Amino acid sequence: MTASKMNEAAEKVQRGVARSAGRPWLEPVARAGYVAKGLVYVLIGGLAALAAVRASGGATTDRSGVMKQIAQQPYGWVLLGLLAAGLVGYAIWNVVRAIVDVDQRGSDLKGKAARTGYALVAVSYVLGAITAVRLLINARQQLDNGVQTWTARLLGQPFGMWLLLAVAGVVGGIAVAQLYRAWSANFAEHLHITPADGVNETWVVRLGRVGYAARGIVFGLIAVFLALAGLRHNPEQAKGMDDVLTDLATKPYGQLMLGVVAAGLFAYGIFAFVQARYRRISR
Repeated sequence: MTASKMNEAAEKVQRGVARSAGRPWLEPVARAGYVAKGLVYVLIGGLAALAAVRASGGATTDRSGVMKQIAQQPYGWVLLGLLAAGLVGYAIWNVVRAIVDVDQRGSDLKGKAARTGYALVAVSYVLGAITAVRLLINARQQLDNGVQTWTARLLGQPFGMWLLLAVAGVVGGIAVAQLYRAWSANFAEHLHITPADGVNETWVVRLGRVGYAARGIVFGLIAVFLALAGLRHNPEQAKGMDDVLTDLATKPYGQLMLGVVAAGLFAYGIFAFVQARYRRISR
């Protein structure tokens, strides 16, 4: 395909997404996505908090683990199906944010980086929806350690170590962005809360700050372990959220640190529920 045809195809995609951004169906889809995201993080944070309280009886988990536990409950397939649809909705919303620039990030380097991040988030949540569908097909199947699996595949490629270090750099960049959002509270500009809503916006912002800080810490640790896996050429060094939280509990004062991070992830889930109601979706 020539460069001109590729540009033409890209323009057609952008026009199509731009038309979708103005359609009435986008808002409920995006809000359902925030609900699904909130449910995942509330469960992750809640289970991690239980693990912190019960030093020998609890277990941490990640998004895949949460979905597997849901699938094994009575009528869990109903909730899992709704969750999968919500994750797809959140992915669609992030595609729109990336291509149409609904949040008005701009076209400078900083804006392009933010919009690229939205695209990566969309891919992540599509993969999460695929996991949910796999579990719907067979609720008792064993899910492999996805992080270590794709890390091993990446290390098996030419220049695999450098590719993995690049991925670690991207994840580290996401961690820095999360911590910056926690510090600046710039997410508040996308919320539309009026006095008539009876919602304390100060506490909403605090929830967001705590949640973003916890995510920044977790993503930062994931980036460190990915970098170690690349430098040592050992995929078993790579850790996802589940393993990072488990590893955190083994450190000095680990139960306390795990409890703090768990509370932050739980707060992020509650904040996602708030976004489902009060987040500005259209321009």
